[in-house]
Amino acid sequence: MKVIDSGESSESLEDPKGQAWQGLSGETLALEPAPVDGQPSRYVAAAYQSGAPTGASEVDVIAVRSSGGDFMLRLSWPDGDPDIAYGERKFPDAAAVMFPASGDAPLQEMGSPDQPVNLWYWRPDLDGECQALTATGLGSVERADGGGLSAKSAYDDGKWMVVFRNQGGDVPGKAAVAVWEGGAGQRGGLKSVTGSWQNLEDAQ
Repeated sequence: MKVIDSGESSESLEDPKGQAWQGLSGETLALEPAPVDGQPSRYVAAAYQSGAPTGASEVDVIAVRSSGGDFMLRLSWPDGDPDIAYGERKFPDAAAVMFPASGDAPLQEMGSPDQPVNLWYWRPDLDGECQALTATGLGSVERADGGGLSAKSAYDDGKWMVVFRNQGGDVPGKAAVAVWEGGAGQRGGLKSVTGSWQNLEDAQ
């Protein structure tokens, strides 16, 4: 996946529906339900032994550098019924971009003790906060230093759009995407994820 030198300011690109994104092309990535095998929750493993809940089947990704040098990603995917917050037996939608901290960290296992993964995590009830997380395997997610990270979102015409911004950040060599559809019961390790790491090629 090429990282486009957009020539647009970070501020204009922060608007997911903004004109700055018009005419920029990215890639459509297929998503598949994360396997239930290996989930750390015994309840999840028992409740979904016949198969994981199904959410989004694809996500559009555009990767750019702003004129100020920020690395930014816009994700967009269809969702006919957005889920904004937690409720009784209700879960919010969410999305994350994952990066191997080094080498080819195991993606489906969310990294390992020797090869952790870093995540940028968005949820609509976080009021624009982008959570920086790290993981060394399923069930091991912890908060990390998120300085310079932000996320802004919009829902329009049956589609979520989320822009992640890393101020002054380097372009990671690889990335993967995960999407949670709360209305389908996806939460925690139950998610839809790209099947492999995607190479990122910096235009600079």
